[in-house]
Amino acid sequence: SVEKGRNTGTIINRTDNIEKQYNYDETVFSGAVKLPLKFTSGPTNFGVEPMIKTSLKNMIPDLSSPLESPHGSLTTLEYHLYSYVYRKYGQRDLAPKWGLVNSMLYGSTPFGGIQSGTILAVEETVFLPGILHHDGFRIYMGYQDRKKSTGSFGNAIFFPRGNPTPSPKNEVSLSFNYKLPLFYPDLSLGPIAYVKRVKANFFYDTTLKNVISGKGVELTADVHLLRFMFPFELGVQIVTPNNGSISVNPLISINLNGI
Repeated sequence: SVEKGRNTGTIINRTDNIEKQYNYDETVFSGAVKLPLKFTSGPTNFGVEPMIKTSLKNMIPDLSSPLESPHGSLTTLEYHLYSYVYRKYGQRDLAPKWGLVNSMLYGSTPFGGIQSGTILAVEETVFLPGILHHDGFRIYMGYQDRKKSTGSFGNAIFFPRGNPTPSPKNEVSLSFNYKLPLFYPDLSLGPIAYVKRVKANFFYDTTLKNVISGKGVELTADVHLLRFMFPFELGVQIVTPNNGSISVNPLISINLNGI
């Protein structure tokens, strides 16, 4: 694949050992090889998916960036291992009643060019049954450890909603979610939209080392727009971050498994 855009990185000033941010234009060429293995045993699905990915990134910093900002090419090599086990669930269920998802990543820059150190990340997600019909709990834990060099890998784990994304070397992140359907309006707005379901997700996110947190609710609806085959998920996120303020953010996504 080929991607082109703008990004933000961090660099450690060698004279005062202070971390600084810089903006840059990037062109990324990447390729991956993966082997998805899927199995079924009665009501249980499980599988494992190893993957090796390499990327070649060309970086051009802004004129306003520090003089020591990386400029040139960067080649990364990443090893991923994804695995899961969960009980099968129906279309009205918002998540598996029981499930466990694991993701592990190790990345390095073993070749020449700009060096970005290494990253090790582990993520665990547990699905548990709720207290009503079709609802459920989701508990997430993520750990990452980055060894920085001239540059650094980006974050590989989830961080609390409603806050500026930090750039820590070492961090543990937790997220607690309770998701439930509110009602099924089955509301047709002619050829424009069909509203199938309205649901809520109550959440609390936090980190354990450099503590930041966010709590709130996401109110979304499953909507078919203009008779499009796949449903859109439209709604708002109401979140209270560390500073105690309240922010409202739009949410939009498309569910390719929603037919």
